[in-house]
Amino acid sequence: LIDVVRDGIGGLASLLPDDSQLTLWRFGSRLDGERDFEPVLRGTTLDGEGRAAVSRAVGKLDPLDTGTGLHDTILAAYEAARDSARPDVPSHVVVFTDGRNEADRPTIGLEQLEQRLVAAKDPQRPVELTVVAFGGQPQAPEIKALEKALEPVDGYLDALRTADEVKAAFIHAAAGGIHE
Repeated sequence: LIDVVRDGIGGLASLLPDDSQLTLWRFGSRLDGERDFEPVLRGTTLDGEGRAAVSRAVGKLDPLDTGTGLHDTILAAYEAARDSARPDVPSHVVVFTDGRNEADRPTIGLEQLEQRLVAAKDPQRPVELTVVAFGGQPQAPEIKALEKALEPVDGYLDALRTADEVKAAFIHAAAGGIHE
């Protein structure tokens, strides 16, 4: 799966306009002190050098066996996108995950995630939030519960089962958003 994600990020970067900015994080439990995410590429404009930086950054993505701070990371990514929003430029957060929030203590639960997303929402700096959960059953209780927690910010959860579906999700993201 990590190879599909690497290829997808490279494809996404090649499809986005030159003035687009891309930030890339990897996440897992306590990657950076108490934080459950670590920037691999900070807001980079996708001009020639920016696209080369994306290529270098995707090489740093490795599967992690440290568990995930998924809920914490979704919230942090949403807040970071909101805080770096540019006027009249769409801001998208796409999180690729297995959909589990495990092996991370302390962590925020789904109810806290929902409440904190609502508090973070700023109509002046809108963020489109999509979580792509790979490998889980679309009707699994944890997937449905995560989907419900994203609803107040019009977040979208897409449960995918195949590598081809993941590739298609990257193409949709490049076209302007997975659920537009």
